[in-house]
Amino acid sequence: AVVSTQSTGTGSFFGFDMYGNRAWWGAVVVRFEDEMARYYITDCTFEFTDLPVQPEGLQANPERIWTFSKTAESLTVSCNGVQLLEYEFSESEDSECATSSSWSGSLQDELGIRTGNINLGGYRAKPMMSD
Repeated sequence: AVVSTQSTGTGSFFGFDMYGNRAWWGAVVVRFEDEMARYYITDCTFEFTDLPVQPEGLQANPERIWTFSKTAESLTVSCNGVQLLEYEFSESEDSECATSSSWSGSLQDELGIRTGNINLGGYRAKPMMSD
């Protein structure tokens, strides 16, 4: 999935809700706090965690293109073409993450966007599961 954002002030967030067989099964959220971008993945992280690589110029609030891609083994987050996170499900402290058919499988019929205090330029969902 690809998301375009136009501001990233403290307290703003965006993310995706994932649905399979018409039932919600998880979410990935990026939240901005004190000039830091943080992420949360349902059943994988216990709390919001700083992205290992921070997007440049968060204070300037330029337009950003965020890309999320998922395989059976990992979730990758990039911003303006720079990879910020490659989250390996097997390395999670939560055992549900690696064993959940939601993250490690192909269960995904629909994506829903969630936002708060952020200017969303738009988003495009494309297949997130690759071989």
